[in-house]
Amino acid sequence: MALDPELDTPQPNPMHLAQTLIDDDKLLQGARVIRNAGIAVISEQTASPTCGIAPSDAKLVSYMHKASVLEELVGSLKSSPGDGWSVQGEHLSNRDISIYYRLDEETQTKLTARIESPIDKSLLVPLLSVLNESELFHTWLPNWKVPRLKVRRSHKLTQSGRCSQVVLITVDLPWPLSPREVVLDACAVDDIDVTGDIAALMRSLHAGDTSSGIVVPAVDDS
Repeated sequence: MALDPELDTPQPNPMHLAQTLIDDDKLLQGARVIRNAGIAVISEQTASPTCGIAPSDAKLVSYMHKASVLEELVGSLKSSPGDGWSVQGEHLSNRDISIYYRLDEETQTKLTARIESPIDKSLLVPLLSVLNESELFHTWLPNWKVPRLKVRRSHKLTQSGRCSQVVLITVDLPWPLSPREVVLDACAVDDIDVTGDIAALMRSLHAGDTSSGIVVPAVDDS
């Protein structure tokens, strides 16, 4: 704990405060605490005894990287559709839906899609609750026998926050395609108190990956 020179009262350790915020899925707030405290966040490869964050604190290091990615993602989604986005289609009905796409300037091969649609405020909490119950995906996602298309299995491997989790999903596809299995790392961000934003970043993990705090299992070929 540190003392505030003006109030002469103990102040929370910024490392502990950031960790508490991250555990509550307030990742961007936690990142701001670390930056405002002037603590250097470095990778394990370049760590030294004098670094601000010990290499053993892998969770905080990895989440600071995720915070940077999410800040860039949120900024991109909140940018004006005129900033490099091309309109693919618009549908005006009871709920407006706009679809945009953008080609990555560096690779000229990566395509980013953006779909905008307003959600009634009364549906926000139910929607987030349903998405958070990952082990129930197979009970409500599309499930067809002809052509075969369904979520056969949805298994939560670990949960690191209120919503942040790693999920293994197996999907049966139409013939002649074989079933597909993916491990998704879903990182949720609750920044509604500061910026009004709620976001989630999902990325696939390869077998043996340990960045989420567990060892990702090999693909089940059965």
